Amino acid sequence: MDSVSVIIPTYNRANTILKAVKSALNQTYNVHEIIICDDGSTDNTYDLISAIDDARIYWLPCGRNGRPARPRNLGIAKATGEWVAFLDSDDEWLPKKIEKQMYAANEKQVAAVCSNAFRVINEKKSNQLLLSNQKEYISFSDLCKVNSVICSSAVVKKEVLNYTGYFPEDQLLIALEDYALWLRIATLSKFVYIFEPLLYYQDNPKDSIREINKKSIWDQNVLVFNDFLAWAERNPISQEYNRYARYIVRKMIINKYKERIKLLFNFKKDLLPF
Repeated sequence: MDSVSVIIPTYNRANTILKAVKSALNQTYNVHEIIICDDGSTDNTYDLISAIDDARIYWLPCGRNGRPARPRNLGIAKATGEWVAFLDSDDEWLPKKIEKQMYAANEKQVAAVCSNAFRVINEKKSNQLLLSNQKEYISFSDLCKVNSVICSSAVVKKEVLNYTGYFPEDQLLIALEDYALWLRIATLSKFVYIFEPLLYYQDNPKDSIREINKKSIWDQNVLVFNDFLAWAERNPISQEYNRYARYIVRKMIINKYKERIKLLFNFKKDLLPF
């Protein structure tokens, strides 16, 4: 049975972290270890975790970084499992999540698996699905269109993470670092996507790190794809991905230019000459 390390970054989440940790402990697939990557919490998070009597839990103090990439990366570096599963400290896994994902990974022979999720709105669990995607796989070209990999659903082979260089820690990529990493991973393996929701996802941007990054979607995507192109120049990957990413950046710039022209001259879309 492949070993799975669980990475849980946290900062002052005493009100939610126990649910997250217990959902990892209660998996039908026995996880190898649970690494709590603390980003300098000042509440009683440590006391709550210390009270759990389970040898699989490891507390990793990470200082105060103000962004999730650094504690996640420190956790990945410490992880000894063959696979790494990510779980945000305000999300909660369903009991068979890892079991179903590891079965899919072995059956499809891939190095990355993700799934759908139920939304938690205003602290209330709902039956609403977070994603509408129904494809069996999420490829590099799919990710170039939209980020459809939920971080708390992702399970990735450790050796693949080692090759990709983990989450980019650039300050400009706060709340975008997972998208940037998924693009890198997708050059090595497609994600098997399980349409079934396997977790509860806290969908409350005001309490999320996502609230920090208020750039437009266009500006966010430019940052992500420029990061990918810089990474691609440093790593030997297929030129197909490099060319496709450059095409996406050019297309985004052209579309942004078209939108500005429309706003400036109040043109209708069908009257534009390109």
